[in-house]
Amino acid sequence: MELIDSLAFLVAKRLELGISQKELAKRTGMSQPRIAKIESVDSIPSLATLKRYASGIGYDTQVIFSSDTKKEMLTLRLMLIYTKKLRNMLVNTAKTLIQASKHC
Repeated sequence: MELIDSLAFLVAKRLELGISQKELAKRTGMSQPRIAKIESVDSIPSLATLKRYASGIGYDTQVIFSSDTKKEMLTLRLMLIYTKKLRNMLVNTAKTLIQASKHC
């Protein structure tokens, strides 16, 4: 999980340096909620976004990403999409069941 390891490293460094998400947002031009989503892996960052994040905490962005990293990012994006669709299906099913139980 090269991408996740890289992101975990960057988050750990941000915390170690005492840089808040709000401060990082100012430095990178991203919103604080977007940074929070990236850090919680609720949103899979593009390589450009990951480089902006790294630059925002003062790290050199000349990072070499292997083709495996790009495949990993695609897989994580697909997993995220699938998870969101599954969550939406579960919520809709629960709502339907609640509605049906009210009519019984």
